[in-house]
Amino acid sequence: MNTMGEPSAAQAVKDGLEQRQRLLFRNTGMTLLARFILLLLGIASSAILARGLGPEGRGIYTLALLIPTMAVTFAQLGVATSTTYHVAKRTHTVGQVLSSNMLLALLLGAGGGVGAALVVAFFRDAVVPGVPFRLLAVGLLLIPLELVLAYTESILQGLEEFVRYNAVQLLRPLLFIGALLAVFAWLPATPEPVIWLTLLVLVLTDAVVLGFVLKETKGWVWHPSRAYIRASLSFGARSHLGGIMTFLYLRVDMLLLNGMAGAAAVGYYAVAVSIVEKLAMLSQAVGVVLLPRAAADGRLPLRESLTPVLFRAVLTVTALAGVLLWYLARSLVLTLYGSDFADTIQPLQYLLPGIVALAGARVLGNEILGRGHPLVNTVSSGIALAINVAFNLLWIPLWGASGAALASSLAYISVLLFRVLAVGRLTGTSPLFLFQFSSADVALYRTAVTYFGTRLQRRG
Repeated sequence: MNTMGEPSAAQAVKDGLEQRQRLLFRNTGMTLLARFILLLLGIASSAILARGLGPEGRGIYTLALLIPTMAVTFAQLGVATSTTYHVAKRTHTVGQVLSSNMLLALLLGAGGGVGAALVVAFFRDAVVPGVPFRLLAVGLLLIPLELVLAYTESILQGLEEFVRYNAVQLLRPLLFIGALLAVFAWLPATPEPVIWLTLLVLVLTDAVVLGFVLKETKGWVWHPSRAYIRASLSFGARSHLGGIMTFLYLRVDMLLLNGMAGAAAVGYYAVAVSIVEKLAMLSQAVGVVLLPRAAADGRLPLRESLTPVLFRAVLTVTALAGVLLWYLARSLVLTLYGSDFADTIQPLQYLLPGIVALAGARVLGNEILGRGHPLVNTVSSGIALAINVAFNLLWIPLWGASGAALASSLAYISVLLFRVLAVGRLTGTSPLFLFQFSSADVALYRTAVTYFGTRLQRRG
């Protein structure tokens, strides 16, 4: 029996949930704002590059970075995701994680660099014809530096230091745009100085993020942990395979569409994808914040976790935005892209159900990762890839870009259904629970309105 004045167990759970909600709103709002600013900065840097270098120069710059980018994608082995998980679980000290990650960045960066160098040496004319060798050589220097950035940013994410995490996210494009304007003002507008500039900006960004992490370790101590490296590579490799599968099921449709319907169909479809993917901003921001929180709360029953409420909120908001975009699709496409892109409208609309499903699947994917089951996400991505390929082969000959959109939507919905069932099985909870609105949802919206209203009043 509780004595007077002592909170009940239920009240303690409720208070803890509300505290976690307020923290999540702050971090998600901050991350969502950073993502929106990154979107604007990306548009600005793309426009400056295109105008400064021209079509051919812009193409050479992109191709010079293509091999290093692919090398980083395959060489990083999921260590960044694994780092966020282990730091949030507090399985090792931040100093051990930092030292181990720097060692991994050097070793994997060297391995990726050697592999990329062999591609450049023997297959340059086939893979990136017309790109000077010296530009490709400079690009190879980016590989270990990109790994250092990924492996240190993920430490900040695991610590839930989202002020610093988002500051680093914004720093790199801001430095790049400022330096780019200076380069085009004082040097010849060619790809080579821009590639050197890309390298310099990455070095500066690495230095800043290392400084942030070193504040947590109270100085530099070189102390790699074999136990952490084994655990990180084991967890990372399982999640990395899922990441590759995800990349493939999100992009294989364009390759199949090009082969079966031609470049024009890909053009219509690419515009549709670029528009609907903006609906993913909320789920991406929530995912960045949720992964370390899910790892830290991994033993909580699902009914006491924030994930079900967040899942329903993200699914609801994204669905409402999707309905709005469905009705605005025609006027939006014709206004922004002109009548030449009228064939984009139907594929855009057919992609929307899948994009809404994918937003919910992304939230559940982070819950699954946080509970230590990355292979579940890999299996769901593999199933989606098989569905996407099979139905693209059936429907592209019939309906072109619209067929590709329908096949992709079906694949994305399959990811959501698989992860709903998986979360239910992993937590011993009915899958239907994830879709049952309750007083917790009302409390979430009330807390959100109160939190953001208070913030606006303070700013006013």
